[in-house]
Amino acid sequence: MKCALIGASGFLGRHCIPFLSNNFDSVVATYTTARPTSLYLNVTHKKLVISPISSVSLSELGNPDVVFFLPWGFLQDFSSPQHIEQELPKYLRFLTSLITQGLPYLVVAGTCLEYGLQEGCLDPDSPLYPLIPYAQAKCILHSSLRRLQQTYSFTLNWSRFFYIYGLDQNPRSLYPSLMQSINQNNSIFNLSEGNQVRDFIHVDSAAMLFSSIPFLYSCSTTINISSGSPISVKDQVHQWCKQSKSNIRLNLGFYQIPFYEPFRFWGKPPFLLNA
Repeated sequence: MKCALIGASGFLGRHCIPFLSNNFDSVVATYTTARPTSLYLNVTHKKLVISPISSVSLSELGNPDVVFFLPWGFLQDFSSPQHIEQELPKYLRFLTSLITQGLPYLVVAGTCLEYGLQEGCLDPDSPLYPLIPYAQAKCILHSSLRRLQQTYSFTLNWSRFFYIYGLDQNPRSLYPSLMQSINQNNSIFNLSEGNQVRDFIHVDSAAMLFSSIPFLYSCSTTINISSGSPISVKDQVHQWCKQSKSNIRLNLGFYQIPFYEPFRFWGKPPFLLNA
């Protein structure tokens, strides 16, 4: 089997490559700026900049049996209208082009924020109440792709990611911010109140599950990329501190909890993973 990974130079994409290399005979991994170093003989890197008018043929992607789709912009501001005005039409056009060319299997990254303010253990079949443009755009993309299935024969797997953490993550995210503070020997780390419950999953576990989807599901479905293990933010941070043998003090209550996140929620995973 052959696959293409769109968005291979991002945080999650870089971690998917070794799993895809093991699972598939050949992989075309696309990047936008700097060409990644190729460490795997069956992985070919290809520059691909997706614009509102760009197009790509399946043959340029190696005629893949599966396309894994990760890219999305403006992630520094989930409330930006650009998610709906720019990112959504650009990527819908791109994916529609692949589908009309005969792509048989598509795996797309969604977000747990599609569930809105619902609390508790969230099943992939739970209703969706997206509050912010980022989550709304993802929901519209999903529903638009599902409508295309009424005309074109292809398998669609929609994967809602929960709270991924690991090396090479955006330095503004919780885990790398903590690691940076620890490495700089800071005495205090600023945090929210920390009692909110989340679902954290290590990037390697998330990448392994995402990369294995075509071998786990032969028909269209929606899954949560989650650990299924609820934990408070401050307890998770304490665990990371313990693993790093750090005694850094947590300054709780420094940050506000984002209005678009419920207080307690986690994902029901397709099967339990060790986060």
